[in-house]
Amino acid sequence: MALIDPRQLIPFLEDFEDDLKRPQYALQEAAEDTRRSQAAVSEECTHVLARLHGTVADARHAVKDAVAAGNDARQVLADASAALNEAQAAVSSARSALSAAQSAVAQWQARLSDARRWLASAQGQRAEAETALNRARSAAADAEREVNRASQQLAQCQANVTRDQQGNVRQPDCGWAMAALNNARGTLAEATRRVGEARSALDHAIQQCHLAEARCAECEDRLARAQDAVSEAHRAIQTAERAEAASRRAEDLSRSCVAEAEAARTAAERALSTAEGGMAAAQDGVRAAEEAATHSTTAQRAADDAGEHARRARNAIGDRIDALRDFDRGARF
Repeated sequence: MALIDPRQLIPFLEDFEDDLKRPQYALQEAAEDTRRSQAAVSEECTHVLARLHGTVADARHAVKDAVAAGNDARQVLADASAALNEAQAAVSSARSALSAAQSAVAQWQARLSDARRWLASAQGQRAEAETALNRARSAAADAEREVNRASQQLAQCQANVTRDQQGNVRQPDCGWAMAALNNARGTLAEATRRVGEARSALDHAIQQCHLAEARCAECEDRLARAQDAVSEAHRAIQTAERAEAASRRAEDLSRSCVAEAEAARTAAERALSTAEGGMAAAQDGVRAAEEAATHSTTAQRAADDAGEHARRARNAIGDRIDALRDFDRGARF
């Protein structure tokens, strides 16, 4: 069996040293790539987690704001409903006031008509009393003149004294003149009484005219007030109806606001749930990145250990190569 020259092992050992270097470099490069990838993933997860923290905070604020908006909208709805009820009550009250005012107008119109008829009657009675008084005064004046004439006739009769043949004074018979005077005085007394009655009737008629005029003035004033109340009630109805329409619009708008606030709250809760889910996923990613970092560190250590073994092997092979080269140089000389 032929012996192998040890010098022939030098190229083989050199190639084997190179072969030992390549796996070491490959392991180191793979470990470095793993480390960079892990760092990039960890950084991205950290950034995502930070953004999700902000998103979760924003979503929680949005939920809180939506709940507050819903509460405010429901309070506004309650206020609008209360205002609508008040406006409807005001419309009903104003219509009742209008009905009462219209009844009052009809009532005072009837009373005014009665008062005017009373005034017309009193004025007619006054005119009649004035005519009766004038007639009574005229009759009294005639009676007074008749009394004066009868008095003169009686005086003339009584002054016509005569004497008889014996010289005795003979008084005239003036019974007729006295009777005429008494009749005239009776007529004057009756006429005077009728003047008094006519004056009393006139005073009563004048008083009735004053009372009727006062009644007419009162009825006209009350009627004017009732008509003003009708106008005011019409204005109150219009105002209350406008308030009712405004309150109804406010109630409808408030219901829409409540619905929108509920929709906003639902959307915000959905966004919060999504953000919290994303945050959990990001936290899982961070944990996975941390686990990858652990594995990367283990791989790096393994690569370092493999490199150390390869380095020792290379050193050992290098020593052998150096020994063979020394052997080769010694053999030549």
